[in-house]
Parts: sequence; structure tokens; C-alpha cells
Amino acid sequence: MRLCRSKICLFRRSPPPAPIGAGVNQNAPLGCIRHVGVKKNYEQLFGRLDKREPPAGLLERIMLRIAEERRRRVQMRTAVFGVLSLVALAALVPAWRELNSEITQSGFSQFASLIFSDGAALAAYWQDFAFSLLESLPVFGMVAVLGVLLALFSSLKFFVQDAGMVFRRTSLAKIN
Repeated sequence: MRLCRSKICLFRRSPPPAPIGAGVNQNAPLGCIRHVGVKKNYEQLFGRLDKREPPAGLLERIMLRIAEERRRRVQMRTAVFGVLSLVALAALVPAWRELNSEITQSGFSQFASLIFSDGAALAAYWQDFAFSLLESLPVFGMVAVLGVLLALFSSLKFFVQDAGMVFRRTSLAKIN
């Protein structure tokens, strides 16, 4: 470590670095730290700064603004999930009609009625009966109805949670 003109330089070797423009120097410093006189009395150093106080009621205004933003966000979520619930409820009707038409076209209801009407034949040919029942299963209609029901129940869940917060008499954030 060497002291060179108000800098403390760390060299790989003892000679100082070559002037700029002299090409690549193998003795270039690893890093230089400027030597700055630091005052030992930090109170004097920071005492020169302006001592400003925040305006009166700033915390209350900030907390009220945060509460308003939360309330606005919850109201928006409530509206979105309410509309999604209505859309899912409206989509349930065509999905249910599609499931009913697939059940009647595939003959699934006729195969399913054999369970209750002819138990002896069912016991004798249960493997063939199970494959026939699975083959006539209306998969697309069932997936459509279950998907719409999942969307309906999940949107209703979030709608009810958010509606409880929106229509509650107390505020979302209480300031002590």
C-alpha cells in the first residue's frame, strides 16, 4: 500500500502506475481510495441539516388514504366477482342442456336404468355392462357442467367474502 497524492493506492508491484495513454500497464493499481478527512463529531456534521417536522395530521391522512384505496379495491373485486358469478350462472343453462342432450343421444340413461331393473343380468355380465356404461358416458357435457360449476362456486366464494367487507358498517382500517 502506498500513499500517492491524496489517494491510498493498492499496487500489484511497488512502482506507481504509468501515465494515461502509455499502453497497458502491468503495474496498474488494484483500486484507489480517496483520503477524505472525516469529522469525528457526527453531531456537528448532522446538526447543520434542517430539522423539519412532518405536517400535523399527516399519519392520519395517509392511513385514511390507504383505507380508501383498500375499500375501492374491494368494491372493484366485489363487482368483478359478482358479474363473473352471473356469467357462470348464465353459462350453466346451456351446459346443462348439452349434458341432457348427450345423455339421451348416447343411451347412457337406458344403460343406467338396467342397474335397477335387471339385477340378475347385470350380475352375470357385469364386465360388459361396465364397459358399455363407460362407453356411453357423456364426457364433454359432464366436463362442461363441472367446469361451469367450478367457476360459479369459486366466483361466489370471492364475491361473498368481498361483499362482507363492502357492506360492513365499520371501516376497513381503524386508526388508533
